[in-house]
Amino acid sequence: MKQTLERELKLDVEPGFRLPTLPGRPLAPRAFVSRYHDTPDHRLARHGITLHVSLLDAAARGFKKLRKAVRALPEVPSNEALHGVRIRAKRARYAAELVVSEAGRHAERFVKRLKKLQDVLGEHQDAAFAEMRLRELGAGAPGSRSDFVAGLLCERQRARRVAARAAPGAFWPKVAAQGAMAWR
Repeated sequence: MKQTLERELKLDVEPGFRLPTLPGRPLAPRAFVSRYHDTPDHRLARHGITLHVSLLDAAARGFKKLRKAVRALPEVPSNEALHGVRIRAKRARYAAELVVSEAGRHAERFVKRLKKLQDVLGEHQDAAFAEMRLRELGAGAPGSRSDFVAGLLCERQRARRVAARAAPGAFWPKVAAQGAMAWR
């Protein structure tokens, strides 16, 4: 009772508030039911609105958003654009991992290939950040030796970034093909 009362107070709803049961057949076991009464936007809960989300649909939506982000990349994408794709890939992967046992081997292969793409994009992000940080540190350090060393380290990070920037093109077609088979 105490836990229920705390939830009711936190939501700013009247004591005894309950969401209505939904008519019709029950959801399949794979469906995840989220009720808005646990979210900050509790205005929906006050009106008895619930949301039913299929995890398979969420995984498919994650893939579609990733595909859209990749298609929107310019010919020479910025570091920020590639980082945005990396974030989309991470979200798509996490959603797919939740349903891999239900979705089958295509989803499993999709996750496996997405991990490789994510690793390459992570390598790019790490190199871009390291290069930026080395430039900042090198600008504040006195002496020609420190400038020389900072320049060498920056060049290594740039080479790492360039290599990582070229790699997603090799991984993406396989990820896209596997995602299309998994989330038809």
